[in-house]
Amino acid sequence: MDDVDVPELPAVGPASYADFSEVPEAAQKKDGAYADKAEACAACKYAATRSCTYYLTAKCYAANTVALDFSDMTPQDADAVDKDGVPLGQAKSRGDTSDWKWTMNAENAGANYELCYPSTGEQGVDNFGDKYDPNDAEGAWKKCMDQVTA
Repeated sequence: MDDVDVPELPAVGPASYADFSEVPEAAQKKDGAYADKAEACAACKYAATRSCTYYLTAKCYAANTVALDFSDMTPQDADAVDKDGVPLGQAKSRGDTSDWKWTMNAENAGANYELCYPSTGEQGVDNFGDKYDPNDAEGAWKKCMDQVTA
């Protein structure tokens, strides 16, 4: 198989992520999840703003994946056992009840996935809640629109 040259896509994301030590992936816990919705959404935004296609079309969603396993969300006191040592109800298997994961364009993924940056209906706001000036030649929105319409 021949080697294929893949052009590098322009990074269009916020300048705050110019230093790789600030990349949201660094916020991941050992299990690969994020501690809260805000961190998961920030990681999605970072990933989506790495290319113009995603920047212009992606919508970020996040879900607490622990909540998807309802038996794991039982209160801690449900670990009680009866006189024969049989658990009363569904025993909680871990203390970590916040394992947030992100995805893009999950409109039909179910109610557990929450839109990270809901639309306000305001003009000049991108899919990540950031305002942009469509006439700013140095702005990410204008650069990307020029690139995709070229």
